[in-house]
Amino acid sequence: LACLDAAPRLPYEYFRQLFAQVTNPPIDPIRERLVMSLQCPVGPEGNLLEVSASQTQRLTLESPVLTVAELEAIRGMSRQHSGWTTHTIDVTFPVSEGAGGYERTLDRACAEAQQAISEGARVLVVSDRGVGAGRVAASALLAVGAVHHALVGERLRARVALLVETAEARETHHVCVLVGHGADAVCPYLAYAALAKLHSSGVLADKSVEQLIAQYRHALDDGLLKVMSKMGISTLQSYKGAQCFEALGIASDVVERCFTGTASRIEGTTLTGFAADALARHAAAYGAESGAPAIESAADVKEESANSTLGDDGEYAWRRGGSKHVNTPVTVSRLQDAVRTENKRAWDAYVDASQASVRACTLRGQLELALDDGAAVPIDEVEPWTAI
Repeated sequence: LACLDAAPRLPYEYFRQLFAQVTNPPIDPIRERLVMSLQCPVGPEGNLLEVSASQTQRLTLESPVLTVAELEAIRGMSRQHSGWTTHTIDVTFPVSEGAGGYERTLDRACAEAQQAISEGARVLVVSDRGVGAGRVAASALLAVGAVHHALVGERLRARVALLVETAEARETHHVCVLVGHGADAVCPYLAYAALAKLHSSGVLADKSVEQLIAQYRHALDDGLLKVMSKMGISTLQSYKGAQCFEALGIASDVVERCFTGTASRIEGTTLTGFAADALARHAAAYGAESGAPAIESAADVKEESANSTLGDDGEYAWRRGGSKHVNTPVTVSRLQDAVRTENKRAWDAYVDASQASVRACTLRGQLELALDDGAAVPIDEVEPWTAI
């Protein structure tokens, strides 16, 4: 769990997708593909109670995952359709501002969105493209959530399309969390750049960059459909902004501000904590170039973070010094030794190592049995197993 990890983690990892509590998936995303759709109209909405020509003035997207070219085409729509003006909201801030700049960036993004709408903007693009050695990006998720709920509170959300241009999103879950918290579409430009880099370096030279991007988008689309099907949702319009998530380890003031209405039963990381994580990742990427102030957080940027090459933090598979996992080489080797040799000492070592892993990785591992000093139940009062 992100809330139990000492290393910097993305805000997306603090969310768990909710699913319909049934034994079988409500919808089969493969066999029932015909009743599912990722197509979604975006832009100003008219009055649902009346039918008029104004209701047709919307932009239909075939998928919530946009390419860079598609995003730029939307940005340039005003050249062909004068009413479709686009405003880009930069969610980066100077590294010198430290953690305080993070919260001020969210405030500025909300105010800028409302001002842009008052000036006639129909499309808002929340972007972290401005990141660099001297500028750090606030999380696109927190920025989108804050802007979305600020506009909902002012009854302005239905007047614009809210797009996201971010380097953070790279997995299906990231896109799901963004769309589920109000984004109309996402452009994961850094993932596309990574595919282009792998192609140019010869790792993925058997396909063109366009084919690689098409396959990547197809994988994200299929992942979205699978997640939606487990909630019994067949169209993206029903999933978008529904907040079908539970937050684990996010402070209540952050939830109230950026994810209003999302279920959250456990307190945790504050905006200051998220800011510290953002600064830590920025320092790991840019090193001494960034000029970042000293960071005092649970993460404290590991020594190897200062290297010019970003290492594998063990998010997907166990790595020494990386993210913690319940199953580790130590627990597996001790279990194998105990089973193969019937070694009681190896079994006890496995139990101890397994319990330590569970304590480090799960919420249930944080619980302790409250054993009172009451009298024990006489064994003759215990129902025998043969009677159960």
